Amino acid sequence: MNQRNILGNQSYEGKTTWIVITGICVTALCYGICYLLETGLLGILLSAVCILLGCGIVQLMTGELTELFAYLLIPCVFSGTMGILASASQIPYLPQSRTLFLMAFLFWFLTVCYAVIAAWTRGNTAFLYFPVFYRRATIFFYVVYIGLIVYGLFFYDRIPMEETERLQMVPFATLAAYIEAIFNDVVPVGALIYYLLYRAAFFLPYGFLIALVCAKLHVVVRILLLMVLPLVIETVQFIFRLNRCDIDDFIFALIGALVGMLCFLLFNSLFLHFTGKHYNGKDADREYYGRKVLS
Repeated sequence: MNQRNILGNQSYEGKTTWIVITGICVTALCYGICYLLETGLLGILLSAVCILLGCGIVQLMTGELTELFAYLLIPCVFSGTMGILASASQIPYLPQSRTLFLMAFLFWFLTVCYAVIAAWTRGNTAFLYFPVFYRRATIFFYVVYIGLIVYGLFFYDRIPMEETERLQMVPFATLAAYIEAIFNDVVPVGALIYYLLYRAAFFLPYGFLIALVCAKLHVVVRILLLMVLPLVIETVQFIFRLNRCDIDDFIFALIGALVGMLCFLLFNSLFLHFTGKHYNGKDADREYYGRKVLS
């Protein structure tokens, strides 16, 4: 049973047309804002407001959370494609690749947040449609995530290294080198912050996924699984001479994955509190993380 909606009983094709138009308009508006404000904090905040308003318009028109996926797909694919083009060559009037990738993630993240809050606040009617949206959005995200890993490993420009530079197995040696360079005014503090955040934050989704799909496994097994992806990446880099194999990268990746797992546990607890169901749509009265969870 759908919620009340403006488009009423229009065909699926008719609804899709309006969703596409909304997605295109919001995308154009966000890029116009970023172009005028040079992607500063104010530009990002205004773009976020536009994205959330677009989510509200789509749900108001269709009355279903599942339709938000089509709205999410349009700007994400467009921004990601433009980001790849921007990283491959300099195109006039096109924002930097980091800006474009940030915009793609912002569209995905805010649309998912809107769907989650709608499922929390609108009761069972909205929640009936949330699991379908969640599965589609999650699959889309992790397909892109895997693509970024492959691109970063095999297609990103590399700086040639000496044989002795390919392996660094002293824990926190790279971190110490950054701190020493900061004290000597060689690199800014922002470089260290970027180094830490980039290596940790990139593995947040991996930790979230392990927590989601391996809920019934023992905690030791889940932690061992968190090590798999960072270990594979560092090993591939060393074997194929793609980049330096650095123990610090592995440590910070593992920390990021652990934080991602904790984020899922917190988020799932909130979801359970508001809806009586787990984030994956399962009822609350089942074994979850080795204990009985009651609704």
